[in-house]
Amino acid sequence: MNEYGNALVGGLLIGLSAAILMVATGRVAGISGIAGRLLQGVQASSGALFVLGLIAGPVLYRLIFDAWPSVTVTASWPLLVVGGLLVGFGSRMGSGCTSGHGVVGLAVAPLDRRGRHLHGSGDRHGLRCGFLRMNSALLRLAATLVSGVVFGFGLSLSGMLDPARVRAFLDITGNWNPSLAFVLGGAVFVSALGVLVTRRLKHPLFDGTFHLPNNQVIDRRLIVGSAIFGVGWGLVGLCPGPALASLSLGLPATVLFVVAMLAGMLVHDRLVDRKLPRQTSAGAGADTGLSQPR
Repeated sequence: MNEYGNALVGGLLIGLSAAILMVATGRVAGISGIAGRLLQGVQASSGALFVLGLIAGPVLYRLIFDAWPSVTVTASWPLLVVGGLLVGFGSRMGSGCTSGHGVVGLAVAPLDRRGRHLHGSGDRHGLRCGFLRMNSALLRLAATLVSGVVFGFGLSLSGMLDPARVRAFLDITGNWNPSLAFVLGGAVFVSALGVLVTRRLKHPLFDGTFHLPNNQVIDRRLIVGSAIFGVGWGLVGLCPGPALASLSLGLPATVLFVVAMLAGMLVHDRLVDRKLPRQTSAGAGADTGLSQPR
């Protein structure tokens, strides 16, 4: 398969990962949100399993193709630190990154938000029995792990792990490489199919209710945060998903970027988030911490 074919199939797999997580657990595959909540100790088990699966994705690629995915980091170490801080800070301020706002956000947009939280709790859907609840919890965690592995493998196959290719895609005035457009197109297509499935379900397969985005407000936080994230992404060519998945390769440059990115998230959450007001649409507060495509 050529570069564009790999990009398309990889994108389809990324979309499949998002669809699995949405249909099975009712949650969004937003990497920066998962990482941010993991830092806060929120949904730690599911978050850790998803990240573990994400890191395992390139390992699976290595087992299948007998080679590691290509990762070319040309940014200097100071630039990696600055870029990581900006990506982490911006993704938290803007409540999402390329996976949350791009892959999942574009697919979730058509979903009728008015009926999404009207499905009630698990007790009203045959989950009264403690045994069934325990099985559902285990299956929910298993689906989260599988989703992470598929996401990481899709990133590896598509070329999204390679900062050089990402920067070539962003360099529209230079030697532009459009292959990542195939990644986004394939991912949004399959993710949208997952959204269509959720519209026919009363509740996720292994949860009592959906936990999907319901904030439709474009405010200053979103605009400024997205801009900050974009600068960091453009400087280095890494965003939360590929950076975390690349940890399996053991490259010092990606490790440094991830540390800086997590530091940027912590700076935002501990020092800035409490001081800035957050606009929300009606009902947005009903699902605290899960109301936006992170």
